Amino acid sequence: METTTENLSNALLDVRRAHRILYAYQRRMSDLAYFIKCKLGMPDFYGFKHFSNPIYGRSKGHSRLNIWHDMWAWDYLYSYLFEYYLGVQKTSDEVYEYKFSLIQYSDTGYFDQDGQRRCRISEFGSEKESSSKLLFFLEYKSKDSEWEWKDGSYMERIVLNKEVGSKEHTKEVRRTTSGGTQILCSFPLERFINMEATLEVLREFRSYCKEQGIHVFDDLILEPTCAPTSSSSGE
Repeated sequence: METTTENLSNALLDVRRAHRILYAYQRRMSDLAYFIKCKLGMPDFYGFKHFSNPIYGRSKGHSRLNIWHDMWAWDYLYSYLFEYYLGVQKTSDEVYEYKFSLIQYSDTGYFDQDGQRRCRISEFGSEKESSSKLLFFLEYKSKDSEWEWKDGSYMERIVLNKEVGSKEHTKEVRRTTSGGTQILCSFPLERFINMEATLEVLREFRSYCKEQGIHVFDDLILEPTCAPTSSSSGE
């Protein structure tokens, strides 16, 4: 019994450490996403939970959350796979428009294996062999054509795609049914170690867009000018 209690105490110590690490990690990710939003001149900053369901109030304006027995434990963990939606912009000539999101994959383990059960973490790739990454997703079209990316359910299908979510994904271009273009670029989170490294990633992304004939960030100064700005310190 003492050994069992000691094992549980050690496991709970790991839980406390994990939550504090997650706090520091998510604060940094929020700062990073907001910094990218500002450097790319995007107008919005709000989010969508993916991979599992968000937790809603039991009724509108009600502080009690709607939870139940056997709900997915993933529902409590917003940072596992999270979208920062940065909004829609028009080109300077107002002939084209584009929308942009950043997708935070904290762990590619599910996507690196063939298993389809999101609640069977034993079927995920190992923590060491998996990766953490940020997916840049941009759709570009003429202002008179339809968006392929119309709502959150469309993005859900994109981000849950095994190939897109895997650590092996790098860059790809997709043509939409209305003649638009989608750019998907995955970057390991290690590449965002500081401001200069982050700006290098943004320049690389801009160059890739140019190669596809998309000139949406050409006038932006993607050089170190000031420190990243947090939208909220939480303190």
